[in-house]
Amino acid sequence: MSKRVRAGIVWGIVASISMSTFHRLAKWLGMFPVWPPTPASVVKRIFGSGMSHPLLIVLAIAFHLAYGGFWGGALWASTPRITVWKGIGLGVFLWLIMQLAVFPFLGWGVFASGMNSKIAPAALTEHLVFGTVLGWLGTRTTVRSRVSLAS
Repeated sequence: MSKRVRAGIVWGIVASISMSTFHRLAKWLGMFPVWPPTPASVVKRIFGSGMSHPLLIVLAIAFHLAYGGFWGGALWASTPRITVWKGIGLGVFLWLIMQLAVFPFLGWGVFASGMNSKIAPAALTEHLVFGTVLGWLGTRTTVRSRVSLAS
């Protein structure tokens, strides 16, 4: 694995942490509707509801960070120049996957239509945070790489 892809994985994890932090803050401020954490719901759906709560939380966090890291690495591998717009585009793409595949898999319906109608736009906001942070980190990495190559 190249150093570049490893950087994308790390920045994808950082962007996932940023997204999760934003999610918690927005819920705490009452800006977002309350819904079960999606990563925990996915883990519970795959492995069943019989596992202990601490194990569920650990697996959900690991799943979420690995997912963000994978897509960060994929973005770094797919384009020589990372931009904020490419990060936002990836965030919107991942949001669409969530709406059209993950939510139905969980039984919540497309665009969480079986739950609160505010969940889909709230999830979009979170994914825009993910994409913006990922793209911004990419621009910082790309600039540093170009500067060090020029030296």
